[in-house]
Amino acid sequence: MRRGAAFGLAGVVKGLGIASLKKEGVMAALQAAIEEKKRGEEASNAKEGALFALEALCETLGRLFEPHGVKMVLPSLLRSLKEEDKWRAQHAAVELMGSMAFVNPKQLSATLPQLVPALTTALTHSHAKVRESASAALQSVGSVIRNPEISEILPALLHALAEPAAGTDAALSALAHCQFEHCVDPPSLSLIVPVLQRGLRAPSAQAKRRTAHITGNMCSLLADPKDILPYLDMMMPQLQSVLLDPIPEVRSTGARALGRLCAGLGVDAFPNLMAWLREGLRRDSSAVERAGAAQGLAEVLAALGDEAVSDELPALLAGAEDPDPAAREGHAALWTHLPRVLGPRFEHHLGAVLPVVLAGLADGARAGSARRAVKSAAVRGGAANRRRASAEPVREASLRAAHGVIATYTRAAAELLLPPLQQGLASDNYRIRQSSIELLGELLLRLTERGPLPVLEEGEDPPADSPLAHVPTAQQHALLAALHIARSDTAAAVKAAAGTLIGTLAGGDDEPQEAAAAALGELVVKLGERVLPRLLPLLRRELEEGDEDRRAGAAIGLTQLIASAGREHVERFLPELIGAVRAGLCDEAASVYGAAARAFAALQRVVGAAAVHEIIPAMLELLGSGDPADADAAMRGLREAVAQRPAAVVPFLLPRLCARPVSTAAARALGAVAHSCGEHLHLQLDVALPPLLDGALPKERYPLHVHTLREALASLADEARAAARKAAAAEGSDMAGQAAAAGRVEVAGLALPKGLAPLVAVYLHSLMTGSAELREAAALALGEAIGLTPVAALKPFVIQITGPLIRVIGDRFPAGVKAAILAALTLLLGRSPAALKPFVPQLQTTFVEQAALAQLAAPDEARAAAAAATLGAVARWTEIEPLLERIEDGSAGDQIAELRAGLAILRTDAAEAEAEGADAAAALALAAAAGVPSSALEALAALLADASSDVRLSAMHAAKRLARLRPAALAAAGCAGGALLLPPVAAAIAVKGNTFLRSGAERALAQVLATCAWTEPANLPPAGSGPGRLPPEARSAADDFLRRSYRRIRAMESEAERSDEDP
Repeated sequence: MRRGAAFGLAGVVKGLGIASLKKEGVMAALQAAIEEKKRGEEASNAKEGALFALEALCETLGRLFEPHGVKMVLPSLLRSLKEEDKWRAQHAAVELMGSMAFVNPKQLSATLPQLVPALTTALTHSHAKVRESASAALQSVGSVIRNPEISEILPALLHALAEPAAGTDAALSALAHCQFEHCVDPPSLSLIVPVLQRGLRAPSAQAKRRTAHITGNMCSLLADPKDILPYLDMMMPQLQSVLLDPIPEVRSTGARALGRLCAGLGVDAFPNLMAWLREGLRRDSSAVERAGAAQGLAEVLAALGDEAVSDELPALLAGAEDPDPAAREGHAALWTHLPRVLGPRFEHHLGAVLPVVLAGLADGARAGSARRAVKSAAVRGGAANRRRASAEPVREASLRAAHGVIATYTRAAAELLLPPLQQGLASDNYRIRQSSIELLGELLLRLTERGPLPVLEEGEDPPADSPLAHVPTAQQHALLAALHIARSDTAAAVKAAAGTLIGTLAGGDDEPQEAAAAALGELVVKLGERVLPRLLPLLRRELEEGDEDRRAGAAIGLTQLIASAGREHVERFLPELIGAVRAGLCDEAASVYGAAARAFAALQRVVGAAAVHEIIPAMLELLGSGDPADADAAMRGLREAVAQRPAAVVPFLLPRLCARPVSTAAARALGAVAHSCGEHLHLQLDVALPPLLDGALPKERYPLHVHTLREALASLADEARAAARKAAAAEGSDMAGQAAAAGRVEVAGLALPKGLAPLVAVYLHSLMTGSAELREAAALALGEAIGLTPVAALKPFVIQITGPLIRVIGDRFPAGVKAAILAALTLLLGRSPAALKPFVPQLQTTFVEQAALAQLAAPDEARAAAAAATLGAVARWTEIEPLLERIEDGSAGDQIAELRAGLAILRTDAAEAEAEGADAAAALALAAAAGVPSSALEALAALLADASSDVRLSAMHAAKRLARLRPAALAAAGCAGGALLLPPVAAAIAVKGNTFLRSGAERALAQVLATCAWTEPANLPPAGSGPGRLPPEARSAADDFLRRSYRRIRAMESEAERSDEDP
């Protein structure tokens, strides 16, 4: 009957809906019956009936009942784990907990914060079965993890949970090195948090830092940062303890972790955190705790945003004036961290913060004055001493804060800091005077980038680029005067600080070393051989083992020692001196090898050629050692030695560097020392040049220099264009300026009789033997060199160049190679056509075929135009119609039509030139140069109006290309050519039913309008039928096109189309 009632209850609940469990109080009644403590049959039956009801509800409602069932069962399971003497109940509870891993994910994420800690505790149970079931339960939790990265390190996490002492470090290391590409799900988080909790309690500083770093990044790894909220109560005590760790690096990492958590979850997730941090600033137990609280508060404020900083700042400023010295120290420490964390965001608060920082530097000063005023009262004096002692940490913290502000906001803080620091130099308290000098030194050295401070004359205004441009000259003078007065201060610390600062600002960093070297020299003069045996090993050891400053000081001292010792003593200790000088010359620091070079000069002056013969060969041996570092050191030393004593070193050094065969290292060294040789190099040219000329570059290395030579020649061409434009502007010559702007310039070096020879040798070798890419680059480079060479200087090389070009074009190479060769041949035809007469038989059918194919397959329009020009130039030598028919079988019809149109233009051009009386070579040259006479433009206009749409489309492409590559042809004579082509192009735009023709006409019209500068309707020629006028319908169509489509069409043009150049 009880079981039947249970199923009846389940059916009623299912009918009424799951909400009826709470509405009708079903769950409360069942829980009360199960937890009934009374004994007897009635209570036992009620408890049994309640269990039957739970069973029926589970079977009937399924997953809908999970939240209610878990919520009801979990507290009982957790309580049973605490009953130590009932291991069977604990075993069953743990097994049931393991089955909860497979409930609804949302319900699972709510129970895991309670479930996993309980299972982790059960892993250490005294009974083996309880431990085994707890391990199996955790494995069940791990089996539902969806994050693949956590799944890979799951064994390490479980091992850390089972054996914390042995497995925590490995698990933390696995987490630290894990590259997360997926979000961390709640089951993963439930296994990670206990490991992090133990890591934060680890005794090792490294483990704490690593764990704090992982903890801070948790919010960024979670799909929903709120998943970590249930664990905060467990983790915050450990994070707070890390924040108060005695090791600064641990505190810093903990503070950053706290800031990241606040940034991800908001301060509302940490209701007591801000109050705890504020209290930490005032805690008088330890300075470490106050420093940790300051750093943590700075990171949290930075995470919460600028508004939170502005809201909190008044209270923090007030805390800096707290009567308690510990509180003042804690707030002073805060100013050390806030500028570093906030960066530029804190700069506008400096006006309010800096006075507080500077006041902290004088903390306790009034107490000292009071003590002096009541000197006779011993009790008051003792109290003042105690106050001064308690104020010392405040001053130190304020000094660190001031240094941090200067380091972060040098220029912004300068205007605010200079006046009060200058006043601090006159303070009665020597500590304030010393702190003011230290801060002034830091500020001025940063402003001057650790260089000397320029001293202005009275009445002279500071230069605009001066680091102290905002400081009046009178104030600068007063500041320097105060520093000079401080050099005579009664306090030794103030005196020393002022002397060091003034020496640095005056550029006297080497003064102490020079003074010590002078004293060493006097010692050598007076004691001679009695001190040299002891001094030389000391200097040699410092040159080899000291830091840079000590090595430089040793080299300076060595110079003074040699100059003071006299010839007899120097010769006696010459081996030791040579070894020390050689070590200094080979040093890596400029200050050291520069000072050692002066020592070498001093030694050479004393002993003559012996110094050169002993030191230079050793350095040459080091130069050829094969070690790049040693070779560079030897090269620097040789350069410095030559600069000091060129007359003595150059005659000895150059024959050895130029010994045949000249090695790469020797050539580099020769280049390095040549600048220092001066006039002495001229006397040795007969020794140096022959070996260098013998070592000419082998042909196998020519291809390596094609791109370098091409870039160098382009640079020279740019310089020539700039010079031509400048000269044209000075002379007022428009023609010269236009020629320079169009790129038609000549390089003066190529005008020499054999100026082109080296380039021709390199380019032709690369053209004949290189890869396809290198051949193309070499052909392009050769064409550029041809275009920049004067005609007279080019003629001797025409035959030498043309033969290889014809041989290579006949081989099977990509179209880009052939188009580049055709461009070079085009330039040759244009600049020296008569010299190409011997090659007329070779430039027959095969060459014409290559030109046509190259035009069809050229990678860009400029090269295709070059191919077309070359094709037109030679087309009149042979009948090419059969050739075109053969090519037409495998090519697009519009390309063949375009090719035919281009040939018609170019043939007309050549025919007109020949009809005018020019010889055959001149006609070829005119055609190759792609000149466009009026007859050619008229022929193109006729093709634009042809009845065949294919011909018209090809003519549109030709008109567009002509406008881009030969703009002068359209713009000449008041844009007469543009006015001739515009009507048929504009008429084609109105054609309906032929999208290709319409698109080609739009692009051609846009290019013609841009070339003629008719980019606005107002700029169009007037309507009419006379010269320089447009037909009314053509002008109307152009006007409408400019208003509706011009900008869109021009914007569609690709960069490649806009970068076409005259080939």
